[in-house]
Amino acid sequence: MGSAENATAAARPEYVEHLGVKIAVPAAAVSDTVLKFMQEGRYESREGKILNKIIEDGERILELGGGLGFISTIAAKNQKTKAVRTYEANPALKDVIAQTHKLNGVKNVEVETAVLVREARVEHVPFYVRKDFWGSSLAKRVGETTAKEVMVPVKELSWVLGEFRPTMIVCDIEGGEADLFDGRSLPGVTKVLVEVHQPMIGPKGMQSVFDGFSRSGFFYDQDFSSGGVILFRKI
Repeated sequence: MGSAENATAAARPEYVEHLGVKIAVPAAAVSDTVLKFMQEGRYESREGKILNKIIEDGERILELGGGLGFISTIAAKNQKTKAVRTYEANPALKDVIAQTHKLNGVKNVEVETAVLVREARVEHVPFYVRKDFWGSSLAKRVGETTAKEVMVPVKELSWVLGEFRPTMIVCDIEGGEADLFDGRSLPGVTKVLVEVHQPMIGPKGMQSVFDGFSRSGFFYDQDFSSGGVILFRKI
């Protein structure tokens, strides 16, 4: 390794601290663009600030889109939380999540690599991993040549709800929210904190999300929503 590469490696921190959480930022998983965004304090700030305000005693939190382990760490560190399980589709992030949990002394989170769907018709689906990890998704872009395709296990949302019995869902799945929540019952769930991605899902997708939660008996709670991060609360 040359002197320039040594200097670059030395300059990259082991972690970035944000809202009291130490987030692991290994170069293999976190691009320089994402690192800069995090250092500026803009990474998942809305979700992070809202989450601690809405956790209630005995909360069982199911996270869809585990990312770097930031949200699951906040959830696990809250003394009111009883259990946390997070699903992340990108296999490369499982070790990063583990590093973040270790940095924060978190041991009470189940982490699984999988995609949750309404109906599991196949055992695995293709997932497209991109340089900036937060842009990775189930959708293949027209003409794209740089995304890495990986096959990821599939689990049915209804099965996970029955097996884990969450009281809250936190969801950030890069547009997948438009298809996942379709108005079916969410037994035991009283709150869903979801980031909606309007540029990806468009007006019809936004309508689908709101209509789906309305049919499931949830309302838009404006007191704990901020921009694209929306809290749907059971009526």
